[in-house]
Amino acid sequence: MNKYISKIPSVVLYAALSITAIITVLFYLNGNNPETDYTSGMLVWMYCLLVLTLAALIGFSIKKFFRIFKENPRTFRRNLIVFSGMLLLLIAAWIFGSGDELIIKGYSGRENTRFWLKITDMMLYSMYALLVLVVVSLLVTNIREMLKK
Repeated sequence: MNKYISKIPSVVLYAALSITAIITVLFYLNGNNPETDYTSGMLVWMYCLLVLTLAALIGFSIKKFFRIFKENPRTFRRNLIVFSGMLLLLIAAWIFGSGDELIIKGYSGRENTRFWLKITDMMLYSMYALLVLVVVSLLVTNIREMLKK
């Protein structure tokens, strides 16, 4: 049973990568053909991946949060700081997001409102900030390893 459970993340990863590759190829091979526009499909898939990633991040963070609180209250503070930092990042990204309505020719959708524009900016700014944090942490880790040798 455990042998099959350990394969589930790999299968999900390969399925997500396959769907992403197919949608990306369709999107880029389309050209300027308005009859088969895959832009909305690409956006929907990216939003689905983003929502699933955020849900997994929040779910696993909360699970770990309570497990560590039970097992070792001292390390609980460190995890509380990380969780608070994640919330502060999302709040700061929301505050810095622009709610100004966009002027888009030919667009008549309902999502050009202050709320959705701020949500979009929040997602973009938080992704940029997390990307910068990952790159900086990789650099710091590699520099530390080089200095230890």
